[in-house]
Formats: sequence, C-alpha cells, structure tokens
Amino acid sequence: MIHVVIRADAGPTIGVGHVMRCFALAEAMRARGARVEFVSAGVSHSIETRFASHGIAYVAAGSAIWPSEEDVDTVMQRVHAHPGDRSVVVVDGYHFDQEYVARLKRADCTVVWIDDLHAAPAYAGDVVVNPTLGAERCEYTAPVGARVLLGATYALVRSDVQPAPARPADAPRHVIITLGGADPAGLTAPIAAALRDAKFRNCRITVIVGVSNPHAAKIRALAASGCGLAVVEDPADLAALIATADLAVASAGGTAWELARAGVPAVLVVAADNQERGARTIAEAGASITVRPRSAADIGEVVDLVGTLLEDDSRRARMAGRGRRIIDGRGPSRVAQWVTGEAEHAPVRMRGPQPADAIQVWRIASDPGVRAQSFDRQPIDLDRHFDWFDARLQSSSARDYVLESGDEIAAHIRFDRRADAPVADISFAVAAPFRGRGLGRRVLADSWRAACGALAATAARGLVLETNEPSIRAFRGAGFEERRRTVHRGYPCIEFERDAA
Repeated sequence: MIHVVIRADAGPTIGVGHVMRCFALAEAMRARGARVEFVSAGVSHSIETRFASHGIAYVAAGSAIWPSEEDVDTVMQRVHAHPGDRSVVVVDGYHFDQEYVARLKRADCTVVWIDDLHAAPAYAGDVVVNPTLGAERCEYTAPVGARVLLGATYALVRSDVQPAPARPADAPRHVIITLGGADPAGLTAPIAAALRDAKFRNCRITVIVGVSNPHAAKIRALAASGCGLAVVEDPADLAALIATADLAVASAGGTAWELARAGVPAVLVVAADNQERGARTIAEAGASITVRPRSAADIGEVVDLVGTLLEDDSRRARMAGRGRRIIDGRGPSRVAQWVTGEAEHAPVRMRGPQPADAIQVWRIASDPGVRAQSFDRQPIDLDRHFDWFDARLQSSSARDYVLESGDEIAAHIRFDRRADAPVADISFAVAAPFRGRGLGRRVLADSWRAACGALAATAARGLVLETNEPSIRAFRGAGFEERRRTVHRGYPCIEFERDAA
C-alpha cells in the first residue's frame, strides 16, 4: 500500500489554501487505495471533520507554523508508522525550503513538493508541482529524474467542484464575495459594504466568510442592515454555493481555480504578490478581470466592474466558457498518477485534437525549453491561443495530432500546407514530463503520412535549429532525410523532408 503523509498548515495569516489543495490531492490518492494523513497546524474543526469523512487521518503539528527538528521528527514518525508501505511525503507551504525537503529525501521516501512561488534556486522533490495557471512559463531546477508538473493541467481542485448548471435567464443575479479562508488583508468587509451600497438592480449578494477570517463579527454586522446582503460562515458545501453564482468577487488564490472549474466569471482580488502570476494569466485567458486594491478608490473599481459585468450576459458567458476550458477538474488525478508511477507506464495513443486539448497544447508550447527552440520566442498569449486553436480544428489547410498518455497530452504535432507548394510544414513538441521516451520520433512517424494525405501534400518538411539535438534525432529516427542547411529568421537550421510517395 502507498502511505501518504501531507505536511501543510493553515491559519489567519496564511489562509487554508495550502491545506485545501492538498486535500484535493488526498482525495485522488485515496481513490487509488492509498492511506493518507495530514500533519498540520492551524486546521479548524470543520476541516478535521472533512478529513475524517474521507477516511483521512489528522495529526496536529503544534501551534508554531515553522519547520523545526521536532517537525521533521513528527513527519518521520508518521512515515515509518506503517512498515512495508511505500511512503510518500507531500510538502506544501512557503516555510518549507530546500533544506527541509532534502532532509525528508534522506528518509527513503518519495517527496512531492507543491510550490506556487517559483522562488527557490532549486527544488529537491521527486515530484515538483506548481498547479497555478502561468507556471507553464516557468523553468524549474530539479534533480535528474524528477517530474516537474507545471500549470493548470495539474490544478488541485476538489472533486465536489463541478461545472455549474445554467442559471434561469429571469432569475435574480447572484454575486458571491469569497476572499479566502482568512482574508489577511481585511478586504471582505469594505468590498461587501461597497457592493451593498451600489444597490444593483435585480441582484442579491452573498458574503462567504472563511473559517480563519478574524473580521467575521464586522461582516455579520453588515448583513444586519439588510439590502439583499447575506453572510454565510464556513459553509459546509462551498461548491454548491459557488454553483448558484452568476458572478464572484474572489481572492486570486485557490478559489480562482474552483470558480474557473465551475464556470463562474470573477473579479479576482490580488491581495499578495504570490497571487499575481496566476491572476494575471487567468485574466489573459479571458476568464476573469484582475484588480489589486490599494486604497478606497480601488474598491470603487471593483464595484464598477461588478456593475458592468452584471449588465453584460454575453461577456459573462464567454468568461465562464474560458474558465471551464482552463480547469478541467482532472488535475489531482494527473498528479496522483505521477506520484504512484501510473503515468510512467500508461499506454500512449495518437488521436486528433479536441477543443478541450487547447490548454494542454498551450502548456507544451509555453514551456521555456520549447520557446527557446522556436523561431518566434515571444510568450504565447492565452486568449489568442484559444482562438487560434479553435480555428485550426476547422481549417482545411492544417492538420494536428496529439499523443495521449492516460488523460495527458504527451506530445503535439501540427502540419500546415504551404500556399506556394504541395508541402506540409511540421512543428512538434513533447511535454516536459514525457521527454526521453522517444515520443518525438513516434509522433512524427505516426502522423506524417496521414497529414500529407489529408492536405494533399507530396512531402512533409521540418525546419529545425542546429542546436535542437532532440528534434534532429526525432526527424532522423522517423525516416526523414536531411535536405539542406539554411538560415531562417537569422537562425542556422537543418531542413528535413520526407516524400509522401
């Protein structure tokens, strides 16, 4: 059996996001038959109850949320509590550093390091996960053989968060305010008061107060004034409440991914630097609007945005659709597959692309290593990528294929028929966790002939940078011939070609 020990904390200053995203991973590991327990500080009774209802054990880590020798000893005691099990330790928190993880590594267990800062010079985990949209563009330093899982493909969203059903067109608009489990910046009360005073037409407002929010009494007092404002504290079923919303004003942490999964458009409030990258990228995708309140005037901006979005049904619908395309809800399962080793041995098959593949194709193309071997090295705008990808699916002059391993896209290849000759130009890339398995050669070998037939092309051609040794090996291994050396956009290249005849 696999025995998973999760080390993550909660509290008024750090919120509950680390614990709750680890809970999403715990669900996925439990579904695979693993024994799971949390070693945590600052966990509320309601979260303990949630653990128990899912068969997850809980060990209090003490009141000091800072790793110490005793902290490591506690974790190690839990790791060794079940001799014969394969042990996995999951670490999630900004106070866990390279030294802490290295000490865990010496205990002969698999270490999963969940991180969303990308601030450490190196990451010692066997599996390193940054489950934040925008992390696709980050470059991590990790040990040889470590699996680095980056971006929304691996978003750790709880299983009870599902796409929300369509709301009746004539129903009163429902706005929820949810600024996390703690709201350390104290923004819930002023934002709730401002939205209450705006008196939006045909609208009701629900304020969700997190379990660690120290301003709960002040927020309750606002609701006493009426005006369509309701307060719900530490709801037992937050997912069900989210599903009733037409619009959310939310923190730009883990709640943002839950809203995207549910298809609820959001005004995301950035209250800390670590939220900036994810909030910026989800806004880039068109699924939200981002603000960073620094004064009372900025609260007014939130009110204006809410008012504008409430009057624009089509924009909200577009935002909702983009959110659902970003977060498909399978992130915890994908991470669990890498932790258990399932992903290493999953069968690989080639198929045509689907609209749901857009975010994973963007993930592969946005990898810094892929961008460094591209002729256009600028970051790929996510909003434009969705439109580009959807257009390709309908194009008669383009063909795309993906290699799928489990429910991940391991490689993507595209063919474009040239306007001036019956030749299909090739571009392909392999997702970082799948490299070193010959999938570049395979995606070329398995797709080029079908693409030439579909595009009425007499040959397939690939232009590769002279420095791109993996792609050069892939073309040669797939039977392509080197035709010439050339310079393209200032880069020395090798041109490979294979005749369709």
